Amino acid sequence: MSETKFSIVVPTRQRHETLYHTLKTCLYQKDFDNYEIIIADNCSSPETRKVVDELNSPKIKYVRSDIPLSMSDNWELGVSHASSEYVTVLGDDDALLPNCLVTIDSIIKEHGFKVVKYTRLSYSWPGVVENSNQLLIPLQSKQFIIDSSQVKNLLKEVGNGHLGYSILPTIYDSFIHRDLILSLKEKTGRIFNSFVPDVYSGFVFAYLNQGFIKVGTPLGISGRSSKSNSNNYRKIMRKEKDYSSGIINEFTQLAYSSSVRVHPLIPDCRKLDFISTVVTEPFLQFKTHLVCNEGEFYFNHKKLILVWIRDIMRFSKNDKESEEYFAIIIESLKEKNEIKRWFLNSLEVKLNILFYKVLFKKNSYVGSSFIYANSTNSTTKSNLIDIVNISANCLLIDMSGFDIYDIFSVTDFVNQLLPEFGVDNFQDFDKNIFSVKNRITDSIKFLLSTTNSFSLKNIYTTYKILAYGNTPYR
Repeated sequence: MSETKFSIVVPTRQRHETLYHTLKTCLYQKDFDNYEIIIADNCSSPETRKVVDELNSPKIKYVRSDIPLSMSDNWELGVSHASSEYVTVLGDDDALLPNCLVTIDSIIKEHGFKVVKYTRLSYSWPGVVENSNQLLIPLQSKQFIIDSSQVKNLLKEVGNGHLGYSILPTIYDSFIHRDLILSLKEKTGRIFNSFVPDVYSGFVFAYLNQGFIKVGTPLGISGRSSKSNSNNYRKIMRKEKDYSSGIINEFTQLAYSSSVRVHPLIPDCRKLDFISTVVTEPFLQFKTHLVCNEGEFYFNHKKLILVWIRDIMRFSKNDKESEEYFAIIIESLKEKNEIKRWFLNSLEVKLNILFYKVLFKKNSYVGSSFIYANSTNSTTKSNLIDIVNISANCLLIDMSGFDIYDIFSVTDFVNQLLPEFGVDNFQDFDKNIFSVKNRITDSIKFLLSTTNSFSLKNIYTTYKILAYGNTPYR
Protein backbone atom coordinates (compact mmCIF):
# COMPACT_ATOMS: atom_id res chain seq x y z
CA MET A 1 0.00 0.00 0.00
CA SER A 2 1.23 3.49 -0.85
CA GLU A 3 2.64 5.61 1.95
CA THR A 4 1.09 8.71 0.39
CA LYS A 5 -2.62 9.01 1.19
CA PHE A 6 -4.01 11.26 -1.57
CA SER A 7 -3.14 12.15 -5.17
CA ILE A 8 -4.77 15.29 -6.56
CA VAL A 9 -4.56 15.10 -10.37
CA VAL A 10 -5.03 18.45 -12.14
CA PRO A 11 -5.41 18.11 -15.93
CA THR A 12 -4.89 21.44 -17.67
CA ARG A 13 -4.81 22.96 -21.13
CA GLN A 14 -4.11 26.66 -21.73
CA ARG A 15 -5.62 27.86 -18.46
CA HIS A 16 -2.58 29.10 -16.54
CA GLU A 17 -4.52 32.15 -15.29
CA THR A 18 -6.91 30.01 -13.23
CA LEU A 19 -4.51 27.11 -12.63
CA TYR A 20 -2.33 29.22 -10.35
CA HIS A 21 -5.18 29.91 -7.93
CA THR A 22 -6.45 26.32 -8.10
CA LEU A 23 -3.04 24.96 -7.11
CA LYS A 24 -2.81 27.40 -4.22
CA THR A 25 -6.01 25.89 -2.79
CA CYS A 26 -4.37 22.46 -2.99
CA LEU A 27 -1.21 23.64 -1.25
CA TYR A 28 -3.04 25.38 1.61
CA GLN A 29 -4.63 22.30 3.19
CA LYS A 30 -5.20 22.58 6.92
CA ASP A 31 -3.75 20.02 9.35
CA PHE A 32 -2.89 17.50 6.63
CA ASP A 33 0.33 17.05 4.67
CA ASN A 34 0.36 13.50 3.26
CA TYR A 35 -0.55 14.14 -0.39
CA GLU A 36 0.81 14.85 -3.85
CA ILE A 37 -0.36 17.06 -6.72
CA ILE A 38 0.06 15.90 -10.32
CA ILE A 39 -0.18 18.45 -13.12
CA ALA A 40 -1.15 16.79 -16.42
CA ASP A 41 -0.26 19.52 -18.90
CA ASN A 42 -2.05 18.91 -22.20
CA CYS A 43 0.47 20.57 -24.53
CA SER A 44 -0.07 24.04 -23.10
CA SER A 45 2.03 27.14 -23.69
CA PRO A 46 5.12 27.74 -21.48
CA GLU A 47 3.04 29.87 -19.10
CA THR A 48 1.65 26.69 -17.53
CA ARG A 49 5.13 25.46 -16.59
CA LYS A 50 5.93 28.94 -15.26
CA VAL A 51 2.99 28.67 -12.85
CA VAL A 52 4.35 25.37 -11.51
CA ASP A 53 7.85 26.80 -11.19
CA GLU A 54 6.58 29.89 -9.41
CA LEU A 55 4.78 27.83 -6.77
CA ASN A 56 7.96 25.79 -6.30
CA SER A 57 6.42 23.07 -4.19
CA PRO A 58 7.95 19.60 -3.66
CA LYS A 59 4.40 18.24 -3.58
CA ILE A 60 3.86 19.03 -7.28
CA LYS A 61 4.73 16.52 -10.02
CA TYR A 62 4.65 17.95 -13.53
CA VAL A 63 3.97 15.79 -16.61
CA ARG A 64 3.35 17.14 -20.10
CA SER A 65 2.15 15.79 -23.41
CA ASP A 66 3.98 17.12 -26.44
CA ILE A 67 0.83 16.84 -28.59
CA PRO A 68 -2.75 17.92 -27.79
CA LEU A 69 -4.71 15.02 -26.31
CA SER A 70 -8.40 14.36 -25.85
CA MET A 71 -9.69 15.04 -22.36
CA SER A 72 -9.87 11.30 -21.67
CA ASP A 73 -6.31 10.68 -22.83
CA ASN A 74 -4.93 13.55 -20.77
CA TRP A 75 -6.80 12.32 -17.69
CA GLU A 76 -5.38 8.86 -18.37
CA LEU A 77 -1.89 10.39 -18.47
CA GLY A 78 -2.37 12.25 -15.19
CA VAL A 79 -3.98 9.43 -13.19
CA SER A 80 -1.35 6.95 -14.44
CA HIS A 81 1.26 9.00 -12.54
CA ALA A 82 -0.70 8.91 -9.27
CA SER A 83 0.97 6.79 -6.62
CA SER A 84 -1.26 7.34 -3.59
CA GLU A 85 -3.88 5.21 -1.88
CA TYR A 86 -6.75 7.48 -3.00
CA VAL A 87 -7.00 9.56 -6.18
CA THR A 88 -9.15 12.52 -7.16
CA VAL A 89 -9.16 14.75 -10.25
CA LEU A 90 -9.52 18.51 -9.84
CA GLY A 91 -10.36 20.95 -12.63
CA ASP A 92 -7.86 23.71 -13.35
CA ASP A 93 -10.43 26.36 -12.40
CA ASP A 94 -11.80 24.48 -9.35
CA ALA A 95 -10.74 24.46 -5.69
CA LEU A 96 -10.41 22.35 -2.57
CA LEU A 97 -11.49 23.97 0.68
CA PRO A 98 -8.79 24.09 3.41
CA ASN A 99 -10.38 21.31 5.48
CA CYS A 100 -10.95 18.94 2.54
CA LEU A 101 -8.16 16.40 2.94
CA VAL A 102 -8.19 16.24 6.72
CA THR A 103 -11.96 15.64 6.68
CA ILE A 104 -11.81 12.94 3.99
CA ASP A 105 -8.93 11.25 5.81
CA SER A 106 -10.89 11.17 9.08
CA ILE A 107 -13.95 9.69 7.36
CA ILE A 108 -11.89 6.98 5.66
CA LYS A 109 -10.12 6.05 8.90
CA GLU A 110 -13.43 5.87 10.76
CA HIS A 111 -15.49 4.02 8.14
CA GLY A 112 -13.09 2.49 5.59
CA PHE A 113 -14.96 3.65 2.46
CA LYS A 114 -13.28 3.14 -0.93
CA VAL A 115 -15.40 5.70 -2.81
CA VAL A 116 -16.07 9.01 -1.02
CA LYS A 117 -18.03 11.70 -2.85
CA TYR A 118 -18.00 15.22 -1.42
CA THR A 119 -20.23 18.28 -1.77
CA ARG A 120 -19.00 21.24 -3.80
CA LEU A 121 -20.04 24.87 -3.91
CA SER A 122 -20.16 26.64 -7.30
CA TYR A 123 -18.20 29.71 -8.37
CA SER A 124 -18.40 31.58 -11.67
CA TRP A 125 -15.12 33.34 -12.37
CA PRO A 126 -15.14 36.95 -13.62
CA GLY A 127 -15.84 37.10 -17.34
CA VAL A 128 -18.24 34.16 -17.71
CA VAL A 129 -21.49 34.61 -19.62
CA GLU A 130 -23.81 34.21 -16.63
CA ASN A 131 -23.43 35.29 -12.99
CA SER A 132 -19.91 36.61 -13.34
CA ASN A 133 -17.94 36.45 -10.05
CA GLN A 134 -20.81 34.78 -8.19
CA LEU A 135 -20.55 32.14 -5.46
CA LEU A 136 -23.47 29.71 -5.12
CA ILE A 137 -23.84 27.98 -1.74
CA PRO A 138 -26.46 25.23 -1.25
CA LEU A 139 -28.17 25.60 2.10
CA GLN A 140 -29.23 21.97 2.16
CA SER A 141 -26.97 19.09 1.21
CA LYS A 142 -27.67 15.60 2.53
CA GLN A 143 -25.10 12.94 3.18
CA PHE A 144 -26.09 9.43 2.24
CA ILE A 145 -24.93 5.91 1.40
CA ILE A 146 -25.81 4.11 -1.83
CA ASP A 147 -25.36 0.38 -1.18
CA SER A 148 -25.38 -2.70 -3.39
CA SER A 149 -29.18 -2.97 -3.30
CA GLN A 150 -29.57 0.54 -4.70
CA VAL A 151 -26.69 1.08 -7.09
CA LYS A 152 -28.13 -0.72 -10.14
CA ASN A 153 -31.35 1.26 -10.14
CA LEU A 154 -29.51 4.54 -9.57
CA LEU A 155 -27.17 3.98 -12.52
CA LYS A 156 -30.09 3.04 -14.76
CA GLU A 157 -32.03 6.15 -13.73
CA VAL A 158 -29.06 8.43 -14.43
CA GLY A 159 -28.27 6.73 -17.74
CA ASN A 160 -31.82 7.27 -18.97
CA GLY A 161 -32.01 10.88 -17.88
CA HIS A 162 -34.36 10.46 -14.93
CA LEU A 163 -31.70 11.63 -12.47
CA GLY A 164 -28.93 14.15 -13.00
CA TYR A 165 -25.39 12.78 -13.31
CA SER A 166 -24.24 15.00 -10.43
CA ILE A 167 -25.39 12.26 -8.03
CA LEU A 168 -22.69 9.90 -9.39
CA PRO A 169 -19.36 9.49 -7.57
CA THR A 170 -17.21 10.82 -10.39
CA ILE A 171 -13.47 10.97 -9.85
CA TYR A 172 -13.97 14.71 -10.43
CA ASP A 173 -15.74 15.16 -7.08
CA SER A 174 -14.80 11.97 -5.23
CA PHE A 175 -11.80 10.19 -3.78
CA ILE A 176 -11.36 6.74 -5.37
CA HIS A 177 -9.27 3.95 -3.84
CA ARG A 178 -6.31 2.86 -5.93
CA ASP A 179 -7.48 -0.80 -5.91
CA LEU A 180 -10.62 0.16 -7.84
CA ILE A 181 -8.61 2.12 -10.40
CA LEU A 182 -6.21 -0.78 -10.97
CA SER A 183 -9.11 -3.24 -11.17
CA LEU A 184 -10.84 -1.10 -13.81
CA LYS A 185 -7.67 -0.83 -15.86
CA GLU A 186 -7.14 -4.59 -15.66
CA LYS A 187 -10.72 -5.29 -16.80
CA THR A 188 -10.95 -2.77 -19.65
CA GLY A 189 -7.36 -1.88 -20.64
CA ARG A 190 -7.55 1.71 -19.45
CA ILE A 191 -9.27 3.92 -16.87
CA PHE A 192 -11.32 6.27 -19.06
CA ASN A 193 -13.18 4.61 -21.94
CA SER A 194 -15.42 7.51 -22.93
CA PHE A 195 -14.95 10.94 -24.42
CA VAL A 196 -16.60 12.28 -21.22
CA PRO A 197 -14.21 10.88 -18.56
CA ASP A 198 -15.78 12.38 -15.46
CA VAL A 199 -19.31 11.05 -16.05
CA TYR A 200 -17.94 7.68 -17.19
CA SER A 201 -15.93 7.38 -13.97
CA GLY A 202 -19.09 7.95 -11.95
CA PHE A 203 -20.83 4.99 -13.58
CA VAL A 204 -17.89 2.59 -13.41
CA PHE A 205 -16.68 3.26 -9.87
CA ALA A 206 -20.18 3.10 -8.38
CA TYR A 207 -20.64 -0.21 -10.22
CA LEU A 208 -17.25 -1.73 -9.33
CA ASN A 209 -17.55 -0.77 -5.66
CA GLN A 210 -21.26 -1.63 -5.57
CA GLY A 211 -22.04 1.68 -3.93
CA PHE A 212 -20.52 4.83 -2.47
CA ILE A 213 -21.04 7.45 0.19
CA LYS A 214 -21.58 11.18 -0.14
CA VAL A 215 -20.34 13.70 2.44
CA GLY A 216 -22.83 16.50 3.06
CA THR A 217 -20.25 19.02 4.23
CA PRO A 218 -18.87 21.20 1.38
CA LEU A 219 -15.21 20.38 0.82
CA GLY A 220 -14.60 21.88 -2.62
CA ILE A 221 -15.70 24.47 -5.15
CA SER A 222 -16.65 23.81 -8.75
CA GLY A 223 -15.36 26.67 -10.87
CA ARG A 224 -16.63 27.91 -14.21
CA SER A 225 -14.23 30.21 -16.06
CA SER A 226 -14.26 31.86 -19.47
CA LYS A 227 -12.32 28.93 -21.00
CA SER A 228 -14.39 26.14 -19.43
CA ASN A 229 -16.52 23.84 -21.56
CA SER A 230 -19.69 24.74 -19.68
CA ASN A 231 -19.19 28.47 -20.21
CA ASN A 232 -18.60 28.01 -23.93
CA TYR A 233 -21.63 25.75 -24.21
CA ARG A 234 -23.68 28.59 -22.72
CA LYS A 235 -22.35 30.88 -25.44
CA ILE A 236 -23.64 28.38 -27.99
CA MET A 237 -26.99 28.33 -26.19
CA ARG A 238 -27.08 32.12 -26.49
CA LYS A 239 -26.07 31.80 -30.16
CA GLU A 240 -22.97 33.90 -29.51
CA LYS A 241 -20.95 30.95 -30.92
CA ASP A 242 -21.65 27.79 -32.88
CA TYR A 243 -20.19 24.31 -32.65
CA SER A 244 -17.77 24.82 -35.53
CA SER A 245 -15.38 27.08 -33.63
CA GLY A 246 -13.70 27.57 -30.29
CA ILE A 247 -13.18 25.39 -27.24
CA ILE A 248 -16.18 23.08 -27.74
CA ASN A 249 -15.07 22.31 -31.28
CA GLU A 250 -11.51 21.55 -30.12
CA PHE A 251 -12.86 19.30 -27.37
CA THR A 252 -14.89 17.34 -29.92
CA GLN A 253 -12.13 17.11 -32.53
CA LEU A 254 -9.62 15.85 -29.97
CA ALA A 255 -12.19 13.31 -28.74
CA TYR A 256 -12.34 11.85 -32.25
CA SER A 257 -8.55 11.76 -32.49
CA SER A 258 -8.36 9.54 -29.40
CA SER A 259 -7.86 5.79 -29.41
CA VAL A 260 -11.14 5.70 -27.48
CA ARG A 261 -13.85 5.44 -30.09
CA VAL A 262 -17.10 7.33 -29.45
CA HIS A 263 -19.87 4.78 -28.91
CA PRO A 264 -21.39 3.68 -32.25
CA LEU A 265 -24.97 4.48 -31.16
CA ILE A 266 -24.01 8.13 -30.75
CA PRO A 267 -24.27 10.23 -33.94
CA ASP A 268 -21.13 11.91 -35.27
CA CYS A 269 -20.50 14.46 -32.53
CA ARG A 270 -18.34 16.63 -34.74
CA LYS A 271 -21.58 17.79 -36.34
CA LEU A 272 -24.12 16.87 -33.71
CA ASP A 273 -22.66 17.70 -30.31
CA PHE A 274 -25.49 18.13 -27.82
CA ILE A 275 -25.51 18.17 -24.05
CA SER A 276 -27.62 15.01 -23.80
CA THR A 277 -24.68 13.04 -25.21
CA VAL A 278 -22.60 13.96 -22.17
CA VAL A 279 -24.51 11.40 -20.08
CA THR A 280 -25.64 8.91 -22.72
CA GLU A 281 -22.26 8.20 -24.32
CA PRO A 282 -20.46 7.31 -21.05
CA PHE A 283 -23.47 5.26 -19.93
CA LEU A 284 -23.36 3.22 -23.15
CA GLN A 285 -19.57 2.82 -22.84
CA PHE A 286 -20.00 1.65 -19.24
CA LYS A 287 -22.49 -0.98 -20.41
CA THR A 288 -20.19 -2.10 -23.24
CA HIS A 289 -17.01 -2.38 -21.18
CA LEU A 290 -18.22 -3.62 -17.79
CA VAL A 291 -21.73 -5.05 -17.95
CA CYS A 292 -21.87 -8.68 -19.08
CA ASN A 293 -25.68 -8.94 -19.27
CA GLU A 294 -26.92 -6.58 -22.01
CA GLY A 295 -30.41 -6.47 -20.53
CA GLU A 296 -29.24 -5.57 -17.03
CA PHE A 297 -29.29 -1.81 -17.68
CA TYR A 298 -32.19 -0.76 -19.91
CA PHE A 299 -31.50 2.14 -22.26
CA ASN A 300 -34.37 4.21 -23.72
CA HIS A 301 -33.01 4.99 -27.18
CA LYS A 302 -36.25 6.56 -28.42
CA LYS A 303 -36.36 9.07 -25.60
CA LEU A 304 -32.81 10.16 -26.37
CA ILE A 305 -33.66 10.70 -30.04
CA LEU A 306 -36.54 12.97 -29.02
CA VAL A 307 -34.04 15.01 -26.99
CA TRP A 308 -31.79 15.24 -30.05
CA ILE A 309 -34.76 16.45 -32.12
CA ARG A 310 -35.30 19.23 -29.59
CA ASP A 311 -31.64 20.25 -29.81
CA ILE A 312 -31.55 20.08 -33.61
CA MET A 313 -34.52 22.41 -33.86
CA ARG A 314 -32.91 24.73 -31.31
CA PHE A 315 -29.52 25.03 -33.00
CA SER A 316 -30.16 24.56 -36.72
CA LYS A 317 -29.81 27.69 -38.83
CA ASN A 318 -32.35 26.55 -41.41
CA ASP A 319 -34.42 23.56 -42.60
CA LYS A 320 -31.59 22.27 -44.79
CA GLU A 321 -29.23 22.04 -41.83
CA SER A 322 -31.94 20.27 -39.79
CA GLU A 323 -32.30 17.65 -42.52
CA GLU A 324 -28.54 17.13 -42.55
CA TYR A 325 -28.59 16.47 -38.79
CA PHE A 326 -31.49 14.05 -39.15
CA ALA A 327 -29.48 12.16 -41.78
CA ILE A 328 -26.65 11.80 -39.25
CA ILE A 329 -29.07 10.26 -36.75
CA ILE A 330 -30.38 7.86 -39.39
CA GLU A 331 -26.81 6.78 -40.15
CA SER A 332 -26.26 5.96 -36.47
CA LEU A 333 -29.33 3.68 -36.57
CA LYS A 334 -28.13 1.44 -39.41
CA GLU A 335 -28.00 -1.57 -37.07
CA LYS A 336 -31.19 -0.64 -35.20
CA ASN A 337 -33.90 -1.30 -37.78
CA GLU A 338 -36.87 -1.10 -35.42
CA ILE A 339 -35.85 2.30 -34.03
CA LYS A 340 -34.94 3.50 -37.53
CA ARG A 341 -38.47 2.67 -38.77
CA TRP A 342 -39.92 4.46 -35.75
CA PHE A 343 -37.80 7.55 -36.47
CA LEU A 344 -38.81 7.65 -40.14
CA ASN A 345 -42.51 6.89 -39.73
CA SER A 346 -43.67 7.70 -36.18
CA LEU A 347 -46.29 10.39 -35.66
CA GLU A 348 -44.59 11.08 -32.31
CA VAL A 349 -41.38 12.07 -34.10
CA LYS A 350 -43.20 14.27 -36.61
CA LEU A 351 -45.14 16.08 -33.87
CA ASN A 352 -41.97 16.70 -31.87
CA ILE A 353 -40.24 18.19 -34.92
CA LEU A 354 -43.19 20.49 -35.56
CA PHE A 355 -43.53 21.51 -31.92
CA TYR A 356 -39.88 22.43 -31.44
CA LYS A 357 -39.70 24.15 -34.82
CA VAL A 358 -42.51 26.48 -33.76
CA LEU A 359 -41.15 26.90 -30.22
CA PHE A 360 -37.62 27.87 -31.18
CA LYS A 361 -38.74 30.07 -34.04
CA LYS A 362 -40.47 32.23 -31.43
CA ASN A 363 -37.68 31.98 -28.86
CA SER A 364 -34.19 32.70 -30.13
CA TYR A 365 -32.67 31.71 -26.82
CA VAL A 366 -33.93 29.19 -24.30
CA GLY A 367 -32.07 29.31 -21.00
CA SER A 368 -29.83 26.52 -19.80
CA SER A 369 -30.88 23.86 -17.34
CA PHE A 370 -28.82 25.54 -14.62
CA ILE A 371 -30.86 27.84 -12.38
CA TYR A 372 -29.10 30.94 -11.16
CA ALA A 373 -30.19 34.31 -9.91
CA ASN A 374 -29.65 37.40 -12.01
CA SER A 375 -27.49 39.98 -10.32
CA THR A 376 -25.71 43.23 -10.99
CA ASN A 377 -22.06 43.32 -11.99
CA SER A 378 -21.03 46.64 -10.45
CA THR A 379 -17.86 46.51 -8.41
CA THR A 380 -18.92 49.01 -5.75
CA LYS A 381 -21.42 47.67 -3.24
CA SER A 382 -22.96 49.33 -0.22
CA ASN A 383 -26.23 47.45 0.07
CA LEU A 384 -26.49 43.79 1.02
CA ILE A 385 -29.31 43.10 -1.42
CA ASP A 386 -26.85 43.88 -4.21
CA ILE A 387 -24.45 41.29 -2.82
CA VAL A 388 -26.50 38.46 -1.35
CA ASN A 389 -29.61 36.64 -2.56
CA ILE A 390 -31.06 34.17 -0.08
CA SER A 391 -33.69 31.57 -0.93
CA ALA A 392 -34.96 28.48 0.82
CA ASN A 393 -32.36 26.29 -0.91
CA CYS A 394 -29.30 28.34 -1.77
CA LEU A 395 -27.32 31.49 -1.22
CA LEU A 396 -25.90 33.49 -4.13
CA ILE A 397 -23.16 35.96 -3.28
CA ASP A 398 -21.61 38.57 -5.58
CA MET A 399 -17.94 38.32 -4.60
CA SER A 400 -17.06 41.72 -6.07
CA GLY A 401 -18.85 43.19 -3.05
CA PHE A 402 -16.04 41.70 -0.96
CA ASP A 403 -13.30 42.68 -3.42
CA ILE A 404 -12.71 39.03 -4.36
CA TYR A 405 -11.99 37.96 -7.94
CA ASP A 406 -10.33 34.51 -7.88
CA ILE A 407 -11.15 31.07 -6.52
CA PHE A 408 -8.32 30.95 -3.95
CA SER A 409 -9.64 34.12 -2.32
CA VAL A 410 -13.12 32.60 -2.46
CA THR A 411 -11.91 29.59 -0.44
CA ASP A 412 -10.56 31.95 2.22
CA PHE A 413 -13.92 33.71 2.31
CA VAL A 414 -15.83 30.41 2.53
CA ASN A 415 -13.52 29.21 5.30
CA GLN A 416 -14.57 32.20 7.40
CA LEU A 417 -18.21 32.04 6.35
CA LEU A 418 -19.19 28.41 6.83
CA PRO A 419 -19.40 26.64 10.17
CA GLU A 420 -17.17 23.61 10.52
CA PHE A 421 -18.53 20.13 11.13
CA GLY A 422 -16.77 17.35 12.95
CA VAL A 423 -16.64 13.75 11.78
CA ASP A 424 -19.13 12.82 14.53
CA ASN A 425 -21.91 14.36 12.44
CA PHE A 426 -21.17 11.80 9.76
CA GLN A 427 -22.65 8.98 11.81
CA ASP A 428 -26.27 9.80 10.90
CA PHE A 429 -26.61 9.31 7.16
CA ASP A 430 -30.21 10.50 7.02
CA LYS A 431 -29.35 13.80 8.62
CA ASN A 432 -29.43 17.00 6.57
CA ILE A 433 -25.94 17.96 7.61
CA PHE A 434 -25.77 21.30 5.85
CA SER A 435 -29.09 22.96 6.66
CA VAL A 436 -27.33 25.95 8.22
CA LYS A 437 -29.01 29.00 6.75
CA ASN A 438 -29.18 30.93 10.02
CA ARG A 439 -25.56 30.22 10.87
CA ILE A 440 -24.43 31.37 7.41
CA THR A 441 -26.43 34.58 7.55
CA ASP A 442 -25.02 35.28 11.01
CA SER A 443 -21.54 34.82 9.52
CA ILE A 444 -22.35 37.29 6.73
CA LYS A 445 -23.49 39.84 9.30
CA PHE A 446 -20.17 39.45 11.07
CA LEU A 447 -18.08 39.71 7.91
CA LEU A 448 -19.93 42.80 6.75
CA SER A 449 -19.78 44.58 10.08
CA THR A 450 -16.15 43.99 11.06
CA THR A 451 -13.17 45.98 9.90
CA ASN A 452 -11.35 43.14 8.16
CA SER A 453 -10.60 42.69 4.45
CA PHE A 454 -14.25 41.78 3.76
CA SER A 455 -15.59 44.93 5.39
CA LEU A 456 -18.77 46.62 4.16
CA LYS A 457 -20.41 49.24 6.34
CA ASN A 458 -24.20 49.28 5.99
CA ILE A 459 -25.12 47.24 9.07
CA TYR A 460 -28.70 48.51 9.13
CA THR A 461 -29.35 47.18 5.64
CA THR A 462 -27.63 43.93 6.56
CA TYR A 463 -30.01 43.24 9.42
CA LYS A 464 -33.02 44.48 7.47
CA ILE A 465 -32.46 42.13 4.52
CA LEU A 466 -31.46 39.11 6.57
CA ALA A 467 -34.50 39.55 8.81
CA TYR A 468 -36.77 38.69 5.88
CA GLY A 469 -34.97 35.36 5.51
CA ASN A 470 -36.23 34.37 2.05
CA THR A 471 -35.14 37.21 -0.19
CA PRO A 472 -36.31 36.00 -3.63
CA TYR A 473 -34.16 35.70 -6.70
CA ARG A 474 -34.41 38.80 -8.84
